[in-house]
This record gives sequence, structure tokens and C-alpha cells, in this order.
Amino acid sequence: MKTYNDRRGILSTFLKFAFQRSWIVDNPIFKVPHHRIRRRSGSAATLTAAQARDLMEHLESFEGGRWAPYLGLCLFAGVRPGMPDGEISKLRPEAVDFNANTIFVPAEVSKTREPRRVVIQPNLAAWLRAYPLERFPIVVADFQKRRAKFAKTFHLTHDVLRQAFISMFAAKYRSMGEAALQAGNSESIIRKHYLDLKNASEAEEFFNIMPKQAHANVLAAGAEFPNLKRDVSVVALPRHPRRHELMDCLGYGNTLNTSQWKPAYGHQRTAPRRDFPQGQGTVYLHPNTMDKATPHSPSPHRTLRLL
Repeated sequence: MKTYNDRRGILSTFLKFAFQRSWIVDNPIFKVPHHRIRRRSGSAATLTAAQARDLMEHLESFEGGRWAPYLGLCLFAGVRPGMPDGEISKLRPEAVDFNANTIFVPAEVSKTREPRRVVIQPNLAAWLRAYPLERFPIVVADFQKRRAKFAKTFHLTHDVLRQAFISMFAAKYRSMGEAALQAGNSESIIRKHYLDLKNASEAEEFFNIMPKQAHANVLAAGAEFPNLKRDVSVVALPRHPRRHELMDCLGYGNTLNTSQWKPAYGHQRTAPRRDFPQGQGTVYLHPNTMDKATPHSPSPHRTLRLL
């Protein structure tokens, strides 16, 4: 019935448009019935605390934890997860303010065009410190294809992360109004579409999901190569990297000037390289030629390293 109503709505919009311009003398959509769908409140599809824990533990070892910020912000802060037009796709790292302990979602990012501040839960703060946004972009390159590798296993439907957050938050704090403020929705919308009744103990377990390990492979700048100039970016990968892997290191939204790079194979380009000591991998060096006008651009004297 929902599909029927959706298609009726699309047709209704077109016929109203045609009627207003006198293309038709009568709007026949009023003779087409609209079906009322009775929804059961408090039964939205969400994740249990155990499922959320399994998901986050898996992603710590999947692709070196690169998905931790994305999943953390959607699951523990309720940021709308849709791509390419969801809030998460537009959220900037500077929106996360550890001093104020909030995430600011401006009007131009919010789906409802209303700004809001989301309180950073203690476990989310731990995840964002273990996997800092300066090194781990919120949205990785080649998003949909890489997400598909784990989405089906963990039943990650369109809004399940956000629905889990809202349901757990309401259960922990026993306040539908506060949950609506945090999520940027009305209480009635939450009851109809987002709420799954949880108990307080499960909600407590959910908000105690912590990272098992910090990203120990991210080293201090210049630690391995003290003679390198600080105006050179270093990307260290254990094998020949794909372009999206290099973009992950540099941050989502950055543009690269590849005119100084030599062609490698296919459409990819790599910078001059040299081998790790004892054959541990390959270091790719390139001048830091990112567009300094982009919000994600690091300073020109920054060293990036990913192992």
C-alpha cells in the first residue's frame, strides 16, 4: 500500500501542476483513493546493543578502522546517514567540538534546514579520539561499493543506525522530547518512524560500546624518516595503492594536482617511490599540492602517514 500511495502522490503532483496551468480542465486524482496505513508505534527496525557491538568491533579491523568515524557519528549521534545527500555527507570535521562536547549540525547540512547541537556521548568521544577526523575522513572514497562489503552482513538498511540511536537515547534518558531535539525531528515523527522500545539496561550497554584499540599504526610525523622535509606528505602503504586509498589518507573532498605525478597503470597516478627498510612496503612521496581553499585541506607543513 505504501508503494501505491507513493506513486499516487507523484501523479498527484504532476496533475496539480497541469491543472494550475490550465492544461487539463479537471484533476482526476481526487477520484483515486488514498489508502490509510496503520503503523504500529514503537516497532521500528533497529540494532540491538549486541549487534551494534559486533558491528563496531568488526569495523575496527576492517580497512584499518577507516569506517569508525562514519559509523560512530551515525550510530551514537544520530546524524542522518544517507549518501550522497544525507547530513553525514556534508558534515565537516570542525563541527565536532570536544571543548563544548557537542556536534553542530548547521542549517545547510540539516535535512529539516534547522540547526541543532548533538551532545557527544562519552563512548562517541572515545571513538573519535581513537580514530581522529584529521586522519580518518568521515566519508571514504568509493563509498557505496566499499560499504556493501559489510552492510548486508550487519543488516544496515537505510536509516537503521539513526533509528538505533534514537531508540537507545529515549530508553536511557526517558525523554522523547530530548531525543527529538538531539535527532532534529518532532516527537510525532519519532513515534511513527524511528522508535523501537528498548529497556534501560540495553541502552546503557549500547552507550558503553568503546573502541578496543586506538589506531596504533598512525605514527608521529617524521618518526621513521627524520631527514624528510616537513613540506612533503608521506603516504606509506604495504602494497601498490589504489587511488581511493590515497584519497582516504588525504581526506574526503580534497583535490589533488596530479600534474607532477607520473602515470603508473590504467588511469592511476603515483608519485616517485622508495622502498621501506627490509622490504616492509613502499613509501609514496608527493608534494603537498592540495587545493588550500577546500575545508579539509591540511596545512602545507603536515605529514600524513598510513600503514
